[in-house]
Amino acid sequence: MPRSNPKVSLNGGAPMWAALRVFLALAGCFLSIAPWPAMAAPADDFQRDIIALSASGDRSVGSSGNRQAAAYIQEALEGSGFETVGRFRFRLPVRRHTAAALTFQDRDGQVTLQPLLANAVSPGTIQPGGLTGPLVYAGSGRLDEFNGREVAGAIVLMEMNSGRNWLNAANLGARALIYLDRGETPRALFEDKRELTPIQFTRLWAPIEAFEDIGVDPRRLDAQAPPQVTVNADTRWVDVTAENIFALIPGRDPDLAERVLIVEGFYDSHAYVAGRSPGADEACGIATLLALARQLRENPPARSILLLATDAHSEGLAGMREAVWNMHARSKYFVLKRKALGARLKRAKTILRTLKLENLTHAEVDPLLVEVVGEAIKSEVDRISRQLMRLRLEERNPETAAAIKNLAVQRRTLRTLGWKPTYGDIDTEERAWIERLIPGVLQTYKAVRKDLQQQLSHLKQAMAFRRVIRDKEIDAVISLHLSSHGDGVGAFNQGFHFKLRPHRASARVPAYSLMNDVLNAAADRVHTALGEGSLFQDSLRPSRRKPWYSYLPDEPAMGGEISALGGYIGLTLATTHDARPRWGTPADLPAHVDLDFARRQSAFVSALLLDLAAAPQYDEGQFPRIGLSVLNGTAKFIRHGELFARQPAPGTILLAFQGP
Repeated sequence: MPRSNPKVSLNGGAPMWAALRVFLALAGCFLSIAPWPAMAAPADDFQRDIIALSASGDRSVGSSGNRQAAAYIQEALEGSGFETVGRFRFRLPVRRHTAAALTFQDRDGQVTLQPLLANAVSPGTIQPGGLTGPLVYAGSGRLDEFNGREVAGAIVLMEMNSGRNWLNAANLGARALIYLDRGETPRALFEDKRELTPIQFTRLWAPIEAFEDIGVDPRRLDAQAPPQVTVNADTRWVDVTAENIFALIPGRDPDLAERVLIVEGFYDSHAYVAGRSPGADEACGIATLLALARQLRENPPARSILLLATDAHSEGLAGMREAVWNMHARSKYFVLKRKALGARLKRAKTILRTLKLENLTHAEVDPLLVEVVGEAIKSEVDRISRQLMRLRLEERNPETAAAIKNLAVQRRTLRTLGWKPTYGDIDTEERAWIERLIPGVLQTYKAVRKDLQQQLSHLKQAMAFRRVIRDKEIDAVISLHLSSHGDGVGAFNQGFHFKLRPHRASARVPAYSLMNDVLNAAADRVHTALGEGSLFQDSLRPSRRKPWYSYLPDEPAMGGEISALGGYIGLTLATTHDARPRWGTPADLPAHVDLDFARRQSAFVSALLLDLAAAPQYDEGQFPRIGLSVLNGTAKFIRHGELFARQPAPGTILLAFQGP
């Protein structure tokens, strides 16, 4: 929620900022656009942000490091003295890891493992008790490297440079696979192990040092008499709450103050290995957003600027999708959604308050209570029917025959009970069944109540965010996708998350014609003021000799894709010619960040954005075609004997992929 904050002085001391203001005044004498600071935040501020954001070792969505990063960002924005700072939350499913280990049966010591998040569906959880088998080393996993080894039922060790050879281990009957990381494994070697099919084959990861610490050399394992080991792993899908954080900085130019430039940067990190995603280089974008915030508290922009730190970029750009939809959707959508959620919440509360045996068995029973108990009876009949089907497939003996007979009687009783319009004349056995079912129904509706309350809370936060910018015209939305090993910065209205049809992409060109000219003119002024070589790449203008995608060798998903689909002048400022080889890997540490380039890039981008905030116009009345929509639906099970699915399926996860 927006809140008021006291003004605070900027770290760094008054003399330095006094000198900087003198420079700004001189710069304003020869620039047609309002002046900007000649540098980003002091060097130690930018570096401190990178270190702080990566300190937890894991900033992936749902992790404690992710929550710490959100708190750090909100504190930084509040500390900048902006009057309107807030957040809005949203939910999404992620895989959460609790523990994984390999234990040798013939020696002391244990190897701590991390799940490899390479399967889009199956998290790789091992049932309690673990998997036990011989430990086999297979090198890079070629078929000939399995010669002379008993693979069926084994736990296989394989090098990270093994490509998709994990399929060889799975096809030969291995029970699980552990990748050995010998350090500095590039992102490409993680990417080539991704799998979209829900194959149940656990794959784990460990640094080679973990084996060396207990005196095990995987290459020297005895192929004829391999050691017996047990592997445990617990990773499962969970529902987590993510949050976007924002700050509004009012414009100082009366002609531009009611128009807003939105600047977005994501703060989560992608994770290939559960719990090992420090994301230092990946934090360059959000660190630049914080550097811009520090500048804006002393140098208010001409046009209003909304700083937006989004979460869940790694989860299909979820944070940016939430933000753009909240800006784009009509108010009627939110009003109707709030009304629908309120009605469902009222219904759940009524059930929880009135669902008692005495309220079901008197003469005038509430039809709502009969309905919910009737659904519980159908679900119980379905459970018994499935159990009967399994028993009838087993070999008959007196014990199974008795069980079948008993279950058949129970099902008949429940079906008879389910056909009754009221429960005023039920017998003792039927009464016992209702007493048995009521606690389960109450537990279900307590979960429903909690879920609806959370949805309403998130909806109110989204509506509060809308109110912050409701009366302002959104002129452009610019996302930051910055790293530290490239050769410059380019602007892109496309990306690689959504594959646009060629004619749709080319139809956008006129909408960005003026913005392209404004960007290039602003970049020229900034380069002159900063006194250094050109960093800006003219990538927004269509070119057959140098198409936009050639600047981005890693083919990233970028926030500007969402804002452009929302019908805004949306684009991404991205570091060019950087494959970002450590992003998402355990090696993305502060020591590997090129701080010199990152600081120069941050100073340039911050200055460019401040210059853009003073430009009178970004478009000539043409905008990208709107491509956003919302899919609403319910997931339900088909119960035994039903033609249509009616039983709610809580916990359902929907995964969507575009392309082959």
